[in-house]
Order: sequence, then structure tokens, then C-alpha cells
Amino acid sequence: AAALLNLAVTTIYEKTSEKIIPHYKHGKKIMFKKSELLAWVESRRVKTIHEIRQEAVSQTLKVRR
Repeated sequence: AAALLNLAVTTIYEKTSEKIIPHYKHGKKIMFKKSELLAWVESRRVKTIHEIRQEAVSQTLKVRR
């Protein structure tokens, strides 16, 4: 998980203990599903200024109708 996300192992442990990152526990082992980690990363995507402006224009046009 640390290598896939390019994070330190200690950061991964912190995120699992705070229940921030999706994981599974089997005894003392912490396990991850690659697909869930990638989905977690994608869900935190920051929109570009262009996307934000497009949404603003779109919302403005909806209000005017």
C-alpha cells in the first residue's frame, strides 16, 4: 500500500488507525485491496480551475431557466 500510494509506511499505519484509508485486519496483519486504494485516491481528486468555472457557468444557466 505504501509503495502504491507513494507514502511512508508510518503514514499508512496512521491512516489505518484513524480509519481514513480502506483496509482489512486479519489478526495483527493489515491488508488492502488495490482497487479500493485506487478508488480512495480517485475520490480525493481536486478539480481544476477550468472544471470549477465550467460548473459555475452550468449552475448559473440552470438558475436562469
